[in-house]
Amino acid sequence: MPYCGELAPLCRLVAARLAPGGQFLFSVEAMVEAASTAAPWRLCRLGRYAHAAEYVGSLAAASGLHLLFLREECVRLEGRAPVGGLIVGFQKGTP
Repeated sequence: MPYCGELAPLCRLVAARLAPGGQFLFSVEAMVEAASTAAPWRLCRLGRYAHAAEYVGSLAAASGLHLLFLREECVRLEGRAPVGGLIVGFQKGTP
C-alpha cells in the first residue's frame, strides 16, 4: 500500500468486513528512521509512503486483528537499487 499514508482507517474497514479467520496481506515501504524520532509514516520523494515497522505492527491490535507476521523484504527496485519494505499479515480471530 505504497500510496496510503495513514493506514489505521483502512485497517479498521478491512477488520469490519473480514470473515472470522480471514486474512489481510499487504506490503509497505519501510522507513529508515526510528519511529521514536519521526512520524510513523512519511511521503517519499517519488510519491510513495514509507511506514515505521512499529506503527504497522500496532495496527493489528488497534483494528481488532491478530498480527500473523511482519517481515522485512525488498518490495521493489528503484532504478536498480532494492527498496526495503515490510510484508505484513493480519488475521481476524486467533490463528
